[in-house]
Amino acid sequence: MAEYFNKLQLLANSMRAYGETITDQQMVEKVLQTLSTKFYYVVAAIEQCKDIEQMKVEDLQGKLEAYELKMINKNAKKASEEQALQLQALSRERSTCGRWTKNKA
Repeated sequence: MAEYFNKLQLLANSMRAYGETITDQQMVEKVLQTLSTKFYYVVAAIEQCKDIEQMKVEDLQGKLEAYELKMINKNAKKASEEQALQLQALSRERSTCGRWTKNKA
């Protein structure tokens, strides 16, 4: 997300260098329009709850980065839990295999 905002800022600065006037409101609206679908719920919440006309680019960046970090942590936790379940299943499978061979003999 930070990389996206850096590119956006560079583009805006280049446009300003050529005499274009770009407001924070324009940049905020452009960011909200161009985000991927994984940010759909955050965009909807921001549009409903916040006054976009008064929002600074830095505020929007902070909110989106916080959401992205939360999703990364959630996915890491989910992956960790799945890995633990797989190890548990593998452990059960191995202990069951030993029982079958003992019973057959």
